[in-house]
Amino acid sequence: FLVPHPAPNSFVAPNAICTHQTCTLTGFGSQNYVCPCHGSTFDVNGRVLGGPAPAALHQYPTQFASGVLTITA
Repeated sequence: FLVPHPAPNSFVAPNAICTHQTCTLTGFGSQNYVCPCHGSTFDVNGRVLGGPAPAALHQYPTQFASGVLTITA
Protein backbone atom coordinates (compact mmCIF):
# COMPACT_ATOMS: atom_id res chain seq x y z
CA PHE A 1 0.00 0.00 0.00
CA LEU A 2 0.87 3.63 -0.45
CA VAL A 3 -0.71 5.72 2.29
CA PRO A 4 -0.69 9.44 1.56
CA HIS A 5 -2.11 11.83 4.12
CA PRO A 6 -3.53 14.66 1.94
CA ALA A 7 -5.39 16.51 4.71
CA PRO A 8 -5.87 16.32 8.48
CA ASN A 9 -7.61 13.03 9.41
CA SER A 10 -7.76 12.11 5.72
CA PHE A 11 -5.92 9.13 4.25
CA VAL A 12 -6.02 7.30 0.94
CA ALA A 13 -4.62 3.83 0.30
CA PRO A 14 -3.78 3.12 -3.32
CA ASN A 15 -2.09 -0.13 -4.25
CA ALA A 16 1.66 0.22 -4.96
CA ILE A 17 1.45 -1.93 -8.12
CA CYS A 18 1.62 -0.11 -11.45
CA THR A 19 -1.29 -0.88 -13.78
CA HIS A 20 1.02 -1.08 -16.79
CA GLN A 21 3.11 -4.19 -16.12
CA THR A 22 2.68 -4.75 -12.38
CA CYS A 23 5.95 -3.20 -11.24
CA THR A 24 6.08 -2.01 -7.62
CA LEU A 25 6.14 1.76 -7.29
CA THR A 26 9.25 2.76 -5.38
CA GLY A 27 9.81 6.39 -6.32
CA PHE A 28 8.22 9.60 -5.11
CA GLY A 29 9.08 12.94 -6.64
CA SER A 30 7.37 16.32 -7.02
CA GLN A 31 4.35 15.03 -5.06
CA ASN A 32 3.88 12.11 -7.49
CA TYR A 33 4.58 8.39 -7.43
CA VAL A 34 6.87 7.16 -10.20
CA CYS A 35 7.05 3.63 -11.59
CA PRO A 36 10.71 2.56 -11.89
CA CYS A 37 10.05 0.20 -14.83
CA HIS A 38 8.57 2.44 -17.52
CA GLY A 39 8.12 5.87 -15.93
CA SER A 40 4.36 6.01 -15.38
CA THR A 41 3.43 8.70 -12.87
CA PHE A 42 0.49 8.82 -10.46
CA ASP A 43 -0.79 11.52 -8.12
CA VAL A 44 -1.21 10.84 -4.39
CA ASN A 45 -4.75 9.60 -5.04
CA GLY A 46 -3.50 7.03 -7.56
CA ARG A 47 -4.73 8.78 -10.72
CA VAL A 48 -2.52 8.41 -13.81
CA LEU A 49 -0.64 11.59 -14.67
CA GLY A 50 1.56 10.09 -17.37
CA GLY A 51 1.64 6.72 -19.12
CA PRO A 52 2.11 4.10 -20.25
CA ALA A 53 -0.10 3.00 -17.30
CA PRO A 54 -3.63 2.51 -18.69
CA ALA A 55 -5.57 2.96 -15.44
CA ALA A 56 -5.45 4.45 -11.96
CA LEU A 57 -4.06 2.49 -9.03
CA HIS A 58 -6.58 0.34 -7.16
CA GLN A 59 -7.89 2.15 -4.06
CA TYR A 60 -8.60 0.48 -0.73
CA PRO A 61 -11.15 1.94 1.69
CA THR A 62 -9.71 3.67 4.76
CA GLN A 63 -11.13 4.71 8.10
CA PHE A 64 -9.37 6.88 10.68
CA ALA A 65 -10.84 6.90 14.19
CA SER A 66 -9.32 7.39 17.64
CA GLY A 67 -5.85 7.72 16.16
CA VAL A 68 -6.02 4.38 14.33
CA LEU A 69 -5.95 4.02 10.56
CA THR A 70 -7.76 0.98 9.20
CA ILE A 71 -7.29 -0.16 5.59
CA THR A 72 -9.80 -2.67 4.27
CA ALA A 73 -8.37 -4.98 1.65
